[in-house]
Amino acid sequence: MTVTVKLFASFRQVFPEYPGGKLTLNLAEHQKVSDLVNQMGLPPDTPKIIFVNGVIRGQDTSLNPGDIISIFPHIAGG
Repeated sequence: MTVTVKLFASFRQVFPEYPGGKLTLNLAEHQKVSDLVNQMGLPPDTPKIIFVNGVIRGQDTSLNPGDIISIFPHIAGG
């Protein structure tokens, strides 16, 4: 299945070869967000905010063909 991943802020540095932090990935069926994060090689100990089709989701969320996954680093502020 094919999904689109959009990386934001410091996560764009992980994949500088993708202009604008946008990439298309082919995944095996029945993959979860955690599988995607591991496959991409994003730092596992870095907190992430993940949206699937515009809705905040956890890493145990199942993915479907055509999903758009947006991944942000956790940003603290005051």
